[in-house]
Order: sequence, then structure tokens, then C-alpha cells
Amino acid sequence: MNEKIFNRIFLRYNKRLIPCIHYTRRHIHRASIPPAVSNISSKRQVFPHRGAKDPIALQRLLKKPTKLQESLLTAIKDRDTRAVYKAYMDLKESNQLHLLPKTIHSMALQSFQLKYLVAFQPHDVERYRVCIMNILEQMEKHYSTKPDVVDYNFVLEFYGRGKIWRNIHSIWKKIKNPDTYSYNCYMFAANQKKHYNWTLQLLQTMKNDQVEPDETTYNLLIEAHGGKGDVSAATKVFQQRFTQPTGTTSISSSVMQSTNNAEKPKKTSFIQSLFQPFHEEEPTFLPSKDTFIALIKAYGQNKKVEGLDYVYRRLLPLYNVEPDLKMYNALIEWYVHSDKVDTARAIIKEMEEVKGMKPDVRTFNYLFRYEAKKCNRPGIAEKLIQYMKDKYQLQPLPSMYKTLINNHNENRRLEESRRLLDDYISTMSFNRRYPEEHDSAMNETANDANVIPMKQT
Repeated sequence: MNEKIFNRIFLRYNKRLIPCIHYTRRHIHRASIPPAVSNISSKRQVFPHRGAKDPIALQRLLKKPTKLQESLLTAIKDRDTRAVYKAYMDLKESNQLHLLPKTIHSMALQSFQLKYLVAFQPHDVERYRVCIMNILEQMEKHYSTKPDVVDYNFVLEFYGRGKIWRNIHSIWKKIKNPDTYSYNCYMFAANQKKHYNWTLQLLQTMKNDQVEPDETTYNLLIEAHGGKGDVSAATKVFQQRFTQPTGTTSISSSVMQSTNNAEKPKKTSFIQSLFQPFHEEEPTFLPSKDTFIALIKAYGQNKKVEGLDYVYRRLLPLYNVEPDLKMYNALIEWYVHSDKVDTARAIIKEMEEVKGMKPDVRTFNYLFRYEAKKCNRPGIAEKLIQYMKDKYQLQPLPSMYKTLINNHNENRRLEESRRLLDDYISTMSFNRRYPEEHDSAMNETANDANVIPMKQT
């Protein structure tokens, strides 16, 4: 490969895949900013490939790349995971892995990212896991390519996104000096597998190791308390660790004022019991949209509709927070979960007519599953799909068709089942003809709850 071709490849890679390519390693390791997810910020957390330096520096590392090395670099540039793994294993068989610089090993490792979770089946996640562990094993064999905290953080995040728990403890033990991001990834994985007590223990370990928690850490802690059913503890974390809204004395005083004017005493007692005055002992963080999403999830999991109402109608205005589509979807999801479907529909109408915001496939998926599965009304669920297609030009998810087809098969409505199957085949044919539109739909419907709320500069 001559110099001109090599530079062209890595310049394209720089533009498309590495927005943080000129960051120093000091920037990459810091995890102090408040994609959760501001549950990580409003954008997904993207791992830069080790903050690779510039193309000229990489060129010096591979002055005369072999054919196999060229294949690996091309596969990384094209984001072709199968080609990346094949080229990497070919280099292993030819005993050339030790000739690669550490940066390229990490690029190969971090090629196996779970970007759009709805597009991955369990066997795809397992295939990625096997590839990651094999590459990690090869990196650990050579001192010059040993993984560092950035590599292990990527693996921990992968385990969280893929909801994998086995062997995660052995990976954690290999990290010599875990940082805030490391703990956040581990806690996120624990929450994904509903090991909420483990999350609480990790917070204590984090403090014992003198690693400073950040906003994401406390977002995950709110989710853990909510998962355990302790909404009081979740509210206490929010009240004690996050700053009070500007222009008001305290949340508790606002709660007292709003609940004193409420008509239903039941709501008054519930909200007042949660938001009590407290003595602040530690520094607080500025809550992000992901913080409110974590609080919404904590209330919604326990069907505390009063809490959902209070966050939506009172807390968000107090903090001058404008809900985005992600937050609206969280509210709709947990209102539906709490059997408040009329409220969910009212929110959809409000977000469109008042905010000018169009719903996505995920918005309708909550209502669809409620009608098709919980209420066993496939006819209404199918009308919802048709409404979604006609008014918003949204393509249904394959899981929607699968749910309806299974329902008709169980009730021996074979003609309906065949009709839906034909519709599904025609939809998949459209997606193959127009992959850009299909990829866009997959992006919109990606499950944000599985995106780890982390912030890293």
C-alpha cells in the first residue's frame, strides 16, 4: 500500500468513525461530565478507537503493511465485523499480531459495537461476544498490546448493552485502576440484569477506592432503587445529589404548595411523603434529561402514577426542561405499564400538537404491545399498525408482525396469519430495496434504556 492510498483510507476513517480522533488519552480517560445517557446524554456514548492519533502517525507505525494487515485496516474502515475478525485471526495464524501497534488492536476490538439493539438477535450478540473475548485474549498475551482501562471499559459496556452477566466479574478483576466510567459500565450491566443490590455495593466500593461518582452514577443508583421497589430511596438520591431548581427555595416547598392545592388527598400524602426537606451534606450535580428519565423509570416500574404526574407536570417546568422524544417515550412506556393508556394517548397528542414533535415506531410499540399482549386484542393492535403506516409512514417492527402472527396461529386463524405473513414479506422486500430508510427506522427504534448513561470527554 503506497502512502497516498494509506492516507486516503485513514482520512475517511477519521471523518466517519472517530469524531474524537485528535483527543489525547487524558481526555479519553476522564469521565466527569454530566449517552445516558445524559440515561447516557441525549446522544449515545461512542467509544473513540483509543483516540487514535493522526493518519501520519499511524503510517509511521506501519511503514510497509503486509497484505493481511491491509485487509484488517480496510475491514475496520468499512465497519465489516466479519471481515475484521477473519483478518485478525489470519494475522494470528501467520504469527503477525505482535507486529501490529496497540492502537490497531484496540480498533479491531472496538469494531464489535452493539449500535442498534433492535437489529441484533441473541445469536448475533453471542457471536460478537466470542469475537471480543478472542481478540482480548490475544491482546493479553503480549506485553506491548496488553489492554488498558479504555479497552476493558468497552468490554464492560458491551456486556451491559447485550445484557450479559457471566464472566463479567473476571473482566472487572483485570482492570488495575478502574475509573468512574468503569464503575458506571459495571453498574449499568448490573441494572440490566436486575442485580440492583450489586449496583448499591459497587457505589460503596467506588467510594472506598476514592473514585468520584458523577451524574451518571447517581442516575444508575436511582434506577437501582426503583428496580428494588424503593421509590422513597430513589427520590432521596435525586433530592440530595442534584441541585435545586433555580428561582425556587426547594423542591420540598414546591411539593407542599402543589399538593396543598390538590383535590385528591391520596396524591398529596404520597408526594409529600417522598419529597421531604433534607440537610445537604455532599456536593450536588445539575440534573440532565437522563436524570429525569431515570426518575420516571423508578416511578413507572412501581406504577406510581402520582410520581409520573409530578415529574411531568411540576419538576420539568421547575427546572426549565423541555421534554424531547426520548423523554416522551419514557413517559408513554411507563404510563402504559401502569394501565394509564388514555394518559399515554393524551401525551402523544400533546407532543404532536403542542410541541410539534412526531412520534416514532417505539412510541407506538408500547401501545401495540398493550393491546396485542396484555389485552389480547389483535384487531385493535393491527389497526394501530395501519394508522402508524398511513399517517406517519413508519414501518412496523418485525416483532410486531411476529406477535400478531403467533396470536392468530394460537387461535387457529390461519387466513389472518397468512395475510400478515405476506404483508411482512413485502415490508422486508421494501427494506432491502431502500436500506437507507430501513437503517433510519432501526436507529429511531433503538432501545435507549439499554444505552448506558455515561459521559466521557
